[in-house]
Amino acid sequence: MSTFGTRAVGNAFSLKWVIRGVAGLIIINIFLQTGFFLPGPILSSTGRHDAVCTPFDPVAAPFSLHLLGSAFNFTPATPMATPDALFHGKGIVIAASGAIARQAAGAYVTALVLRTVLHEDLPIEIFYSGPEEAFQGPVLKALEALPDVRLLDLESALSNLHARGLRTLEPLPSLQALRGYAAKAYAMQACSFQEALLFDAGAIPFVPASRFFGLPSYHRHGLAVFSDYVSIDAAQWRYILQGMCLDVRQVARALNGRELDSSCVVMDKRRNADALAVSLALNGPCQALTYATLWGDKDTWALAMFYVGKTVSVRECEPGYLLKARPSGEGGGEGGGEGGAEEGARGNTDTLSSPLQVARKVNGHVQFLKDKSSQSPPGLVPLHHNNQLLDLRNYHRHKNGIYMDVFSHLGDVLMPGTRRRDCRAFPARDLLPLSPVMHEAYEAVALGLEENKIDHCVCRDDWISCEADIARLRHKYWVLRLIDWWAPREAEGGVRE
Repeated sequence: MSTFGTRAVGNAFSLKWVIRGVAGLIIINIFLQTGFFLPGPILSSTGRHDAVCTPFDPVAAPFSLHLLGSAFNFTPATPMATPDALFHGKGIVIAASGAIARQAAGAYVTALVLRTVLHEDLPIEIFYSGPEEAFQGPVLKALEALPDVRLLDLESALSNLHARGLRTLEPLPSLQALRGYAAKAYAMQACSFQEALLFDAGAIPFVPASRFFGLPSYHRHGLAVFSDYVSIDAAQWRYILQGMCLDVRQVARALNGRELDSSCVVMDKRRNADALAVSLALNGPCQALTYATLWGDKDTWALAMFYVGKTVSVRECEPGYLLKARPSGEGGGEGGGEGGAEEGARGNTDTLSSPLQVARKVNGHVQFLKDKSSQSPPGLVPLHHNNQLLDLRNYHRHKNGIYMDVFSHLGDVLMPGTRRRDCRAFPARDLLPLSPVMHEAYEAVALGLEENKIDHCVCRDDWISCEADIARLRHKYWVLRLIDWWAPREAEGGVRE
């Protein structure tokens, strides 16, 4: 056989096995998504579970918690110290690793905006897990320059509370278990405050803490949480919900059909000590099952409230996006718009004079409070930004090309009816400008990073974005399409986000 014929046969043979391999992966993925390989009851046609679960009953079992088929004890059985004796007042909490550049810089950014832009005087406690995660270098120096910011070892703080007699859920988490999403729930317990405002490292608030503590949902329930723009996947959630005696339809209805964004959580620990214990169980001893089903701690705050017979409210706020302007003819991408060649020849993203300018979504949440009295923007108050893909070091370079808008106007992060990221271009004239305090916050962040020689974007530099689709990976765009088609959603990855 000729060399050409041998090569053709070899290529055909390789292609056949590649096709078989891809088909096999697709079948396995379908089985995993439908729970084919996972044990457990199946939701009935009514949406309720048919399996036996153990409802929350603090009267019948005051010293134990039965959750997801496991039993956990509280120790000591008789508390030697009440929460009122251990926790006082209000404060702000951040969980971050000083050994991870993004989180270390993020903790500084959040504290910086609170102190220098919003002039917030409530104490701030930043928790890291173990000596290996202690802050150091320029970030440590920058944090020490801010007033009333305390850096605390989470493991030591939990051990101290236990030694002082606080009833604690057993088993106590290992240091390794704390180095992840669980750190946020355990930081909520370990902080010295009775009422705590918990931020993700890198979250950028636009209003003082009093506005968060003044939310109507917080006054009603002792807990304020916020909606994500990702819809609830009932099939994915069913194992957790069944093990907690919860109805998937009722939960979805209460959460307005969407998952939670836990970059900000406001909790009264005295009013919701029972729900906090359940959240600790979900993020601690049960974290393997929880994180295999949910995205980290995000939804555990609300599920814990539902399990103990309480509820939450998310309808007073709405998630939205930042959008970054690009000349409409720049790049390849979807929805490039018309008239792009003319705009692309006239300038760059700093030029906003053209009516043809367009902007694309930047992953991350801006949470808005619906407030009819607000004038800028009308009917909305920006509360905070959970940044994901905006490089905050270079804000001054594109600050005139940043816009915002709400989920109800722009839609999901994914294209309708697909699993592909929404890279459409929206006319800038139809979007909302940033408020003055937002500009001030971002400029303060850029200046603080520069002055303290902290060289990090304070963003997710490991994500695939529309910018990556268009700029760096244009020649491999088929790979991105395959990834978007394959994954139910892009994993948020990392820790504590």
